[in-house]
Amino acid sequence: MRNPHVARAIKIMRDGLVTPISPIVIAEELGISVRQLERLFGHYFNTSPKRYYMELRRDHARNLLLQTETSVSEVV
Repeated sequence: MRNPHVARAIKIMRDGLVTPISPIVIAEELGISVRQLERLFGHYFNTSPKRYYMELRRDHARNLLLQTETSVSEVV
C-alpha cells in the first residue's frame, strides 16, 4: 500500500477483527480526521472504512468456519 495512513488503518482493523474498533478511534490513532479516513478509503478502495472493515471481519469469520472446527455460535 502506497499510502501509510491506509496501510496503518488496515493493520489496526486486522488487529481488531474480534473486537471491532470504530472509525473514529482508527482516525485518532492515525492522527487524521474521520472524513480524511473516509476519503482515503474511497480513493483507494472505492468503499468506506466501515464497509471495508465489515468485509474483513466477514472474511475472517468465513475462514474460521471453513478452516477450523469452530462452531457458528462461537464465531458470532
